[in-house]
Amino acid sequence: MLKKYFDIPGDISTPITINIDQSIRSLIDYPKDVDWFRVYLEEGHEYKITLQGLSSFSGTLRDPYIKGIYDQNGERIPSTSNDDGGIGLDSKLIFTPSYSGTYYISAGAFLNATGSYTLTVQDLGPTEPDQDSTSSEVTPQSPGDWTIMLYMNGDNNLEKYALSDLNEMESVNLPDDVHITFLLDRSPYYSTNDGDWADTKRGLVSHDEDRSHISSPMESLGELDLGDPETLTSFINWSVEIAPAQHYALVIWDHGGGVDGVSWDFSSDDDNLTLNELDSAIEGAELTHFDIIGFDACLMGVIDTIYELSDNANYLITSEETIPAPGWDYDGWLSIFSSSDDNISAYELAVAAADSYDESYRYPVTLSVIDTSFIEELNTAMQSLSCNLQSENAYTSLINAAMESKHFSDKNYVDLYNLMENFLNEDISPSMAENIGEIMNAINDLVVYNAGGMADSNGISLYFPLKSDNYYTEDTSLWLSESGWMEVYNHIWETELV
Repeated sequence: MLKKYFDIPGDISTPITINIDQSIRSLIDYPKDVDWFRVYLEEGHEYKITLQGLSSFSGTLRDPYIKGIYDQNGERIPSTSNDDGGIGLDSKLIFTPSYSGTYYISAGAFLNATGSYTLTVQDLGPTEPDQDSTSSEVTPQSPGDWTIMLYMNGDNNLEKYALSDLNEMESVNLPDDVHITFLLDRSPYYSTNDGDWADTKRGLVSHDEDRSHISSPMESLGELDLGDPETLTSFINWSVEIAPAQHYALVIWDHGGGVDGVSWDFSSDDDNLTLNELDSAIEGAELTHFDIIGFDACLMGVIDTIYELSDNANYLITSEETIPAPGWDYDGWLSIFSSSDDNISAYELAVAAADSYDESYRYPVTLSVIDTSFIEELNTAMQSLSCNLQSENAYTSLINAAMESKHFSDKNYVDLYNLMENFLNEDISPSMAENIGEIMNAINDLVVYNAGGMADSNGISLYFPLKSDNYYTEDTSLWLSESGWMEVYNHIWETELV
């Protein structure tokens, strides 16, 4: 243990060396602080590196984060970060060095957490040869009725749920004219199931009854970044080639961040798909319009997502709220194909996703089906509201309404319909009230189905941060650039009405 805390440098100048099978206790004493530790590792040995804090009573740091392993020149080694791989929010990393010599461990915290932590390095001994034999040839299919593409980023702390959901899909005996393609990226750290491979594979779902093992044919692509739009473009093109169909659905599976995008890849420096990149990935593919695009991901039911993808799908399936880690109920959803002899429409398939999701949880959730053809109706009404807010200086009334409205787990997100309901109760002009009514009517047209029974969750959220967000700009949100609402936010932020 360090006898006295001091600010450890975050680069190769660090004077602190940690020995194998030793623990060092130190401190993240300000937001974004990182501490580097020098360590000597042997080639071919497997090492367990843990960064522990409050979860294991090894310090006061709530969410320790191993930022990465760096080589002797201070260059980061890919796929060496870890967050929440240990007990609770603690981090754990298994690392096998490619040479014997000096390395550096970067210790930090998730977001702005501070506090004390304990870093430990253990030698697990020489590694065994890789016995992975999970790859096999994927056979092209005859043209069918539906192809559903699953873009599954399990290269993070959701890895075991990705495997579970893929097993759910395999349990459904689909008709011959329905195919499911998948791209699955795994993590080296969170699950050892199904051969414990850690790269990226693509495949075609095949039926089996074994819920503990994935038997579908799949081929290895090496380690890919699922936060890179080119990866999504390539997967769409391959899916169309391997399983052509009359109707297509795309499901993005992973962590969601609303206006910040989706699909965080821990092995690629936490890279993710922004909303702009999501749109460009689809626009760059051979197939640019889907019957359905769904998000098994948190907070994606925000107006920015709907506006960004309105030209790329007839229907969107999104949640205003966070989605529990087990996600959608895939066997319940896909069973619609085996329970009906008729061709399934896009609307029926989207509603089945929402209903099966709702029925799989014993507490209120929310999942909505959005008809994108009505998005301009809503955007026109929101543009008018932006102008009316400015001309009538009604910003304070809007904020008061927001304070009374339905918020979600991220308190910056508010249900748009409920916000308008509460805005009507403020002291506003008749023309403003008429404008609000237009917005509410447009939402009713857009949200064609809303499952889950969550109170005051009506299908579309608004990102409404009352304090300045430098990352939410007209460059990052197409809706913000075309709705006039940047002026609304700027006025609220600059005049500090809250």
